[in-house]
Amino acid sequence: MRRVGVLAFVLVAFAGRARAACPPDCFAGGGPAATDCFVQFGGVAGKVTTCHDGDPACDADGAPDLVCTFPLTACVGGASTGCTATPLTGPPVVKGKSASAQALGAALAGLGGGAAACTPATPGFAVPIKVVGRSFKPGKATVSVTAAAGGKKDRDKLKLVCALPVVGGNGAAVPSLANDVQPIFDAKCATPGCHVGTSGGGNLNLERGNVMQAVGRPAVSTLAKGLPEVRPGDVLQSYMARKILGVGLQKFDSPMPQGCPGVTPCLTAEERAIVLRWIQGGAPDD
Repeated sequence: MRRVGVLAFVLVAFAGRARAACPPDCFAGGGPAATDCFVQFGGVAGKVTTCHDGDPACDADGAPDLVCTFPLTACVGGASTGCTATPLTGPPVVKGKSASAQALGAALAGLGGGAAACTPATPGFAVPIKVVGRSFKPGKATVSVTAAAGGKKDRDKLKLVCALPVVGGNGAAVPSLANDVQPIFDAKCATPGCHVGTSGGGNLNLERGNVMQAVGRPAVSTLAKGLPEVRPGDVLQSYMARKILGVGLQKFDSPMPQGCPGVTPCLTAEERAIVLRWIQGGAPDD
């Protein structure tokens, strides 16, 4: 699944250094003013930030893929009102078991505690939406950072919330069925033994000129429990989207494409995002 790949990549990419002054939108994480500049943050709205999955204003990948990628940065060596920039006595300690939290800790340790510097904003701090059975709930992550300097400590805590996608889309460009989505179906779905003709898997024909028949139509599979194949503007309630993501499925149901990766090539993260954005954008016939 995409979220595994994202979190694994975060751990590697976050470790790189980004020698730069704290960006203009930096803010302190909380605590006494005299120590609150030991570590400052940027890239998110504030100490509590809520982002709707797929909203390009706060989700770095802009895709309704059940993961919000916050462009969070953490900075050292800066000053703020009532707080003087002071070299840290050791690397800041980041609490958290997620790959993103561990990567943020590694990136902060790599900055050192002297000159002003910030961790990179990419690939971002990933917060997945929770999947409970066939239900979806907002994902939440608490980022706790402690830094010490001059015998004093700065304890910061941020809360990042990944809310459910907004039905009808979040303002990102909607992929074209003909130019963006159909080539993906042609290569990996509308293949012999899969979704071709009237006898295709689940009676779903994804050949060119037939895809729109799935829009608004109840899925044939008993495992779909009444979900439509594609509900325009609603990724979470589209059976096709659940199959592509491999989440929210009944027991014994399988992700799409079936047989991935052994028999059939899997959809890439980019391909999944394109199909999901098309559904979220209203599944237009263009």
